[in-house]
Amino acid sequence: VTRNDTEALTVNIESPVNGMVDLGAYYTQTSTPVAGASDLNMKEFTLSAGKTIGALDATLAYIYTDADDQNNAQDYNSIQAYLTLNF
Repeated sequence: VTRNDTEALTVNIESPVNGMVDLGAYYTQTSTPVAGASDLNMKEFTLSAGKTIGALDATLAYIYTDADDQNNAQDYNSIQAYLTLNF
């Protein structure tokens, strides 16, 4: 997204659900021109769920990525977990 002349689109949706968890859905799409070659394209979709328990923030995220310049241009999935202690 930070490369020169990149065109990007992003859509974010976040919402608390019954005061229990915070859910999020995020979509990003980019296209970057490359001199003498095809454009570099990237699409990424993320779903997240988070909960705050006292001073602890916990978030679980599923990420689907399809990028021309990553993972030999093969799409891939990842799951990430974040624990943050606020003090």
